[in-house]
Amino acid sequence: ADKYIDGYDDAPNGAILFGGGASDWYRVDLGNFSPVQLGTSGEMTVAFWAYWNGNTGSWQDIINKRDTWSSDGMVWGINQHSVTGSKLSIRQPTSEADSKVGIPEGEWTHVAVATNGSQAYFYINGELKDTKQYTYGTKYDSEIHMGTSPNGAVDAYNGALDEVHFYSKVLTEEELRVVMSQGKPIPLFNYSPSVVTVGDTVHLDASASFDS
Repeated sequence: ADKYIDGYDDAPNGAILFGGGASDWYRVDLGNFSPVQLGTSGEMTVAFWAYWNGNTGSWQDIINKRDTWSSDGMVWGINQHSVTGSKLSIRQPTSEADSKVGIPEGEWTHVAVATNGSQAYFYINGELKDTKQYTYGTKYDSEIHMGTSPNGAVDAYNGALDEVHFYSKVLTEEELRVVMSQGKPIPLFNYSPSVVTVGDTVHLDASASFDS
């Protein structure tokens, strides 16, 4: 299958398409940086555009920071599956936060999952939809993966991703709406982010300091 499709903004080949089947899955590895450790009081937001192609009968790890499935082998994993009623979740073995919302099937949707070490916040199209208790795992040097976990086809995400941003801060609805409208990392309210952007390129800037 083609690995690139038109993005959420119709940009040609602007999004990465991850196959959800046993023969067409693949993964993007982003290294072992930790937006949690770089943030304030363990804060983090993962924001992205997602096009979900539906359930496959398996867990679908969209983005995760995980070497193994153990609380001391990972920090977090963002996924969606019919086990949770096609709802988004962020989890590790000793802490599972299942939201009451999910990525709708067959349409581009802006998604954000934020955590502060005790709570998880789930946003759809710039609106806070749910809040649940969540605590991190402890493997802060584990690797970040998109498209599946280290398990490969077992956890393959069935859909596409565009404009994946990591922030060392729990973003507000106002900030997320700005991110949505701009379609790229932007100066946000006097804080210093670590940002990885996945669109046409992958970029890490751990030292940038921005002012609004």
